[in-house]
Amino acid sequence: MNLIIVIDDNIIIDRLPISFINKKQNNSVRNFTYTVGKEIQLDEKFIEGDEFILKFKYSNYIDKDYNYNINIMGGLILDTPYLIVRIYNLDKKKFKKKYCHSNEDYVVELQNSTLYGQIPVCR
Repeated sequence: MNLIIVIDDNIIIDRLPISFINKKQNNSVRNFTYTVGKEIQLDEKFIEGDEFILKFKYSNYIDKDYNYNINIMGGLILDTPYLIVRIYNLDKKKFKKKYCHSNEDYVVELQNSTLYGQIPVCR
């Protein structure tokens, strides 16, 4: 699977250490280095879980470091060539206004070859 991470409308091209944590097997962790265009190989035994956490830290080098723990349903990474993770930080006025229904620090949209989970926006 190719993983594409987009933060605040910018495709992340930096190399990032990331982890996939299987929530069903709490101690089962797979660590990778995220690189745009490089495939991530998760074995089928690891994928059998219902839910995962994608965990990583990102620094935008301007004002802040961000820590992300993103819940991902297992079906989103099974039999798909890619997964796009779009993250919008709500400390940015533009996104706080757009996604005002969330009480979290960030909101996430997930997209693969068959599914697109869009976030409800404010009117």
